[in-house]
Amino acid sequence: MMKKRLSGLSATLFGCMMCASLVLPAQVSAAEFSLVRAVPDDVFLVIANTHNPEHEFLDEYWGEVKDAFMATGVCDDAMAMLGTLIDKDQMENVNRLKDKAQKLIDGVNWDDLGSRDFVFAERFASPDIRGSNINMGPPDMVFMFRGGKAADQNYAGLVAILNGMVEEINTATKSDHLQIEQSEYKGAKIAGCNFTRTVHGAPPLTLAITQHDDVIIISLNEDLRNQSIALLAGDKSINCIADNARFKAGFSELPAAEDELVFFDMQAMLKPIQRTIDFVANQGGSNRANDHIINSVRTGEAYQVCQKAWEAYEQKDYKKGLELAQQAKTMSPEDSRVLYAVACFEALNGNKDAAIDSLDSAVKGGFYAPHHMASDPDLDSLRDMAKFQEIVGHATMKATELTKEASDIDEAGTIRLVNRLMNLPGMIDYIATTIHTEGHSVHSDSRLALVENAKDMPFYPVFGGEISKTSKADFDKYLPQETVSYEVTSAIDLNAFYKFVEDSFKIYGEQGEMAWGKWEGFQESVSFNFKKEVLSWFEGGSANVMFEDGGWVSVMNVTDAELAQKQVSRFVEFMSTQMGEMAQQNPMMGMLAMRRVPVEHDELKGFETLYMAMQPMPMAVWGVADGKLVAGSSIDAIAMCLDTAKGKHPGIDKNERVMAEALIPEKDFFSATLKDQRNMGKELQAMIGMASFVSGMMPMVIPDPEPRAIIGKIAGMIAKLSPVAGKIDFFKSTSTCTTFDGQNFWTKQVTHYVSPEERKMASTN
Repeated sequence: MMKKRLSGLSATLFGCMMCASLVLPAQVSAAEFSLVRAVPDDVFLVIANTHNPEHEFLDEYWGEVKDAFMATGVCDDAMAMLGTLIDKDQMENVNRLKDKAQKLIDGVNWDDLGSRDFVFAERFASPDIRGSNINMGPPDMVFMFRGGKAADQNYAGLVAILNGMVEEINTATKSDHLQIEQSEYKGAKIAGCNFTRTVHGAPPLTLAITQHDDVIIISLNEDLRNQSIALLAGDKSINCIADNARFKAGFSELPAAEDELVFFDMQAMLKPIQRTIDFVANQGGSNRANDHIINSVRTGEAYQVCQKAWEAYEQKDYKKGLELAQQAKTMSPEDSRVLYAVACFEALNGNKDAAIDSLDSAVKGGFYAPHHMASDPDLDSLRDMAKFQEIVGHATMKATELTKEASDIDEAGTIRLVNRLMNLPGMIDYIATTIHTEGHSVHSDSRLALVENAKDMPFYPVFGGEISKTSKADFDKYLPQETVSYEVTSAIDLNAFYKFVEDSFKIYGEQGEMAWGKWEGFQESVSFNFKKEVLSWFEGGSANVMFEDGGWVSVMNVTDAELAQKQVSRFVEFMSTQMGEMAQQNPMMGMLAMRRVPVEHDELKGFETLYMAMQPMPMAVWGVADGKLVAGSSIDAIAMCLDTAKGKHPGIDKNERVMAEALIPEKDFFSATLKDQRNMGKELQAMIGMASFVSGMMPMVIPDPEPRAIIGKIAGMIAKLSPVAGKIDFFKSTSTCTTFDGQNFWTKQVTHYVSPEERKMASTN
């Protein structure tokens, strides 16, 4: 399967090697999700999937889409167009990279790599706190594949891809500072490269390939990878996610996963972020001094020489580093970063007096970074010198002055506001999802669990009230037999949301109070009160219906139908007046003028039809009926939905296709949807056609012949994608149903696909 997906990468440039090596397969095969036991329990995301024979029909469908794409020749067109934009030598290099990439990719047996089991896991690294400095490096990631007999070949092939990347980067930078390092850990062999090794002070960014028996690991950074290796080796001192109580609880009430499982631990993700926020809060105050570096540039010859000095530093060749730093100083004697580099290398070479003099010059020149100096190990030999403390004190004073000048923000208020907003994601404990295939339908079941004290958090009333539930009896009230798609949703409490926003401004402090006061003052100046004129009648929650001919109806819940009609009418009149005034100044705007025509229908008293200028087709029909605010594409569509509610027209329960495919609520629910997707391919083709038409027209208004030719070629390439979109003809529909029990959101989703037999019959017809 993976081989099919990657065989079309012949036109891929070398820079895509990494993406190819990290691509997540849709399915990998194994009887169980065994690699989950190789994931430690402090990650915030786990995605595991395994092969399910019932799912193979979808792989074949998407394989046809890929084959159709490759048959278009778009990749060759793109390469040909690229050849017109670069010179002959550059194009030869591109072709060399393409051929090299394809050869390296062919060295991996992708079918075997994904033949049994797959897991992806991620976690944020703990903040690195040194004195008054904090640094959050890139996240740790592992992609683990359990394959078959080709594990040795795949390890060698992936290492070759990594080595190819390193070779090309070194060639492009005319250096050899990136190196593949080979190592072993608990029986696993590892080949990795730290891509930030020569960037002084940067956190490590290590991409590595690992083989442990029949498991291949592609990893970013070392800690998570090493823990996974240890778990694979049977290390009992590390807790695995499969034994985590919350992980078990998340899946305990969900159907068994056959295709895929996902566990997203919001609390684990937020923990390092909250620690960073707490650190910043504790560092706050009127005397806080952020590091500032002025009188320095990161371009030019001196900067390049200084970078070479840091490359020597990584090799622990401090003598050579000092020579290069002094050379950079000769080129740019007032650059504060260069002066600081000289100080570091003088100290590392044992020249304390010269180091302290250079450090003094660096600070006087603009290196106002007391926190960095306080934690830089390169300066350890100077810390017992009185002059060092004096220099750091001067840097602190200048940094404090610049910090005060740069910010008039209420830091305490900012921290209060940030912590309040952190409560929004902080309400979520975890999300657990299982996926399985039955016949030609893929089912997903999810549990979004809130933290135990979620009801005490300020945002909970927005969605936790009674209006956030729709009665089972009201589910199909306005859904007629002709329905092909629907969306029935409960309301969030907009008044509670408005209060949350208001309180968030005010919790900030005096500046927040002033900002909210300006909002209220603005409302007074335009004689408009948002709470009174919108929130007082708009409840939220609606039933939205779509029909085969593209028609639609939306039935919205309101608390005061009479006021709703009055306020919407005011808005329509306002827009109509504004468009009319704009048309007087610019006749072209007359096309946007709005006409209001009263509806003559016994059931739609007070309704009106809105037209755009002289267009014969209405924009919308709207009005109030049955205590609801109703809008739709036509008079007949609205009347049909209202008749359905009155029992005068057959309801959706008479639609056999919908009833067979929809997830019908069995109790009060939060939302329920059905999206008909039978025309997905045709809709995509229409979008491609429009994009091709627009891009094809653009050359007419582009005077420059070179970009005009490029746009013309792009238009042709876009048009070639239409047959590809036409191959996406295997969807039937997707339906969801979500319930909320006060502590958990439970969501079921099913996507129905056309069976191979049905697809063949449709193709024949």
